[in-house]
Amino acid sequence: MRISQSIIKDMWKYKNDLLCGLVFRNKWIHGQFGKPSADMKLGIYFEYIATGALPKGDKVPEPVFLRDGETLSKPYQVVHEQVKVFNRLKADFGIDIKKIGHKAKHGNIEGTTDIVASWEMVFREENLVKYGIANNPENLVIIDLKYTGLIDDRKNPLGWHTDTLKFKEGLILQPKTYIALYYMIMGYKLPFFFWIFDNKKPGNNKIIHVEIPMSEIDEHIEWLKKAEDGIQAEIDKGLEPKPEYYRCLACEFNEFCPHKQVLPDIINIQI
Repeated sequence: MRISQSIIKDMWKYKNDLLCGLVFRNKWIHGQFGKPSADMKLGIYFEYIATGALPKGDKVPEPVFLRDGETLSKPYQVVHEQVKVFNRLKADFGIDIKKIGHKAKHGNIEGTTDIVASWEMVFREENLVKYGIANNPENLVIIDLKYTGLIDDRKNPLGWHTDTLKFKEGLILQPKTYIALYYMIMGYKLPFFFWIFDNKKPGNNKIIHVEIPMSEIDEHIEWLKKAEDGIQAEIDKGLEPKPEYYRCLACEFNEFCPHKQVLPDIINIQI
């Protein structure tokens, strides 16, 4: 079994009742990844226009046009405005992209990073303590792009409000895994940055450096080495359906699923 950030994150979501076990099984056992949602399509298109990265299957993503066939729909207009912001700030920050969609692998642990870049500013002497950096001869960093409508959401497990981000284990798993993976490959720590763009308001974006102590990276490396056994144990135990009305509505496997929730829950309040 190949252990990637994606399968680790999906197993975390399953164990925290955020993903149906049947969807996990279809994706990671049967290879049925399904079609992306409208928001996911926007994110895929943003990354393609910004970096040239192609999604799985190497199919060029296409925008949505209005009825005239020439005018981009509003959400895709925002994409192009945000790409302009990305390109301007990339130049202003002096970010020199070295690799796009880089596939990194160490043993059975693998991952695909959005961007590996040389970012000299981060490695200036006054920033070394701030970013917890040592022995990085090429000034390399990992940058993960996010295109979302949850840029300032506090409560959603996938929300990106800065004050609550460190408590969202499902999101922090990604930098932990990529820092650990590259450390195993290269022998030194690459700083990890989320670069988040709002999918509604052009210009709204933020860059978040995720600082993780080396002691936690060492622990995560050991955890990754055992992750295959943990995931296989869950599969052997039997992946449970976890129906939830709105997730079931959006699930493309719902037509044939005997476990789907067909009615919304009735909310009770006491006065």
